[in-house]
Amino acid sequence: MTEKELENKIKVKALLETYSTKDICKIFTTIDSKIYSLHECSSDDFLRLNNDFKQLYNQSKLISENVAEIFNILNTNKNKLLYNEIYTYCEKIIENTKTFDHNLIVIIDFLKDLSNQLRFVFFPVKNYGQNLMSLKYLIANLNLTVSYSKENSDALKSFKRIEENINGLKSLLEKIPKIVNASRKISRIITSNFALGKETPDTNIESILNAVKSSIGLIERKYKANENNIPDIRKKTDKSAENISDIIKKLQYQDIIKQKMEHIQHTHKDLINELYEFENTSDEEKYINEKAKFFLRIRDIAGLQAAQLIHANKEYQSALEIIINNFIQIGDNMKIISQLCNDIVTDNENDEERLFDEIVQNIKRSEECYLNKNNQNKKLYKELNSIEYQLTQSEKSFALLNELNNDLNININQYFKEIEKLSEHDENIKQSLIQLKSLYKDIQQNGLKLIGFNGLLAPLKKHVQSLINDKTDTSLNKNFERIEKAVSHLHSLRFSLDSKLKENQDISNGVLNGIKKSISEIKYYDFFEKIIDEIITELNTINYNLKIDDEEISSKEENLKKLKSYYTMQTEHLIHEQVEKGEKADIESDDNGEIEFF
Repeated sequence: MTEKELENKIKVKALLETYSTKDICKIFTTIDSKIYSLHECSSDDFLRLNNDFKQLYNQSKLISENVAEIFNILNTNKNKLLYNEIYTYCEKIIENTKTFDHNLIVIIDFLKDLSNQLRFVFFPVKNYGQNLMSLKYLIANLNLTVSYSKENSDALKSFKRIEENINGLKSLLEKIPKIVNASRKISRIITSNFALGKETPDTNIESILNAVKSSIGLIERKYKANENNIPDIRKKTDKSAENISDIIKKLQYQDIIKQKMEHIQHTHKDLINELYEFENTSDEEKYINEKAKFFLRIRDIAGLQAAQLIHANKEYQSALEIIINNFIQIGDNMKIISQLCNDIVTDNENDEERLFDEIVQNIKRSEECYLNKNNQNKKLYKELNSIEYQLTQSEKSFALLNELNNDLNININQYFKEIEKLSEHDENIKQSLIQLKSLYKDIQQNGLKLIGFNGLLAPLKKHVQSLINDKTDTSLNKNFERIEKAVSHLHSLRFSLDSKLKENQDISNGVLNGIKKSISEIKYYDFFEKIIDEIITELNTINYNLKIDDEEISSKEENLKKLKSYYTMQTEHLIHEQVEKGEKADIESDDNGEIEFF
């Protein structure tokens, strides 16, 4: 036996004496048990994280949906339509009220003038009536004188006709003051009852509705101020969605580490089976050499697995770190979202409810005032119709007066002709006729004055009719309903907004507390790293204890070749190649922290 052979034999003996088959089996069994505990640890961690993540995902989704709804509620164009609708209807009512008040002033001024003009009727009527009675008396006396004349028959017939005319006129003259006075009385009532008093801010519709517009304007400005915070809420919500996407990727690492651990367990199982086969072999030299080669394979596999576990531990740390960092970032985002929502709600809650209450109260008060004006308007035009009727009756009376006056004129002129014939022979009759003609001249002048009033009545009546035709539109009651509906819709939107903001605030606070709890329950820092360090130490110990000086590297490649069939990931192959070449296993993660998948 050569010196070289002797040296190799000594090395083989020393190698085989380092561990017994049972020792190696026991070590691998212990390692497998620890790997199983690592499975449990990682499974517990990732299962808990996965469950917490599902809840986080659902809560974040709800926050996103609420933010979308908040954006919809704060839609500028939609809200602008509501604001404009309220402003428009308020202006319509205000303008309508102004028109009514203006028309009322015009009507009252006219009725004052009407009453003033009609009062000039009474004295001419009274004078005309008195003159007629004097005329009747003088004619009666004259008839007594002419009754003794043989030629008085025609004069007496004329007298009877004149007497009938005077009686008819007298009866009409008694009615005319009553008819005219009825118009004056209605005018005075309207002037007294409908004259605009000094309105207070509580009864002035324009002031009340301007207060409504002012409050709506304040709410509108608050809306616009709130809009500035909403993009920040959406930005934080979108950022949380990105964090969730990263968490989804990293949660899949549980399957990766499980496979890597299972690859090691499968290798150990195969090695243990092969070890038991050596238990039944003889001590022949060829079997001893085979066993020595097998121990060297165990050594190389242990070194490789230690390197792979170191890398797996780094990946596990990286995955957990990324998950935790994303959880923390989500928590930070939720804290900001909660604060932003709270700022909006706190700013609006009390003040805005007060504003909406004031708006509703002012709308009701303005509607009550408007209804009062509306009722007043109806009464006013009812009275105007009465005046129109009385003026029509006055027109008819004066038309009849004119007709009777003309009849009287015809009959009395005929009477004068007949009396003149008789006066040629009787000086008394002549003097009575002169007196009678003088009186009748006065009667004619008074009659013309009265008939002249008929010309005044026509334009007065026409003016009344024009006022009636220009009646203020009082059909705007529905505008109050439209305003109330728009304000109610706006209030409903605001309530929904605050509800969504409060809900997001509560969810955000819940998510934040859940994240803190989830992070605190991760076992890795207390258990996983400790156990994996123990396994790596045991594998490195096997690798170190089974080393032989001056061994060729090619044998390591042969020893590790079979393991490649287990690999499913590129990093496993890269570490394998580095260990084969005797290099330090060092596979860095990507800069962005991405974990390798299958």
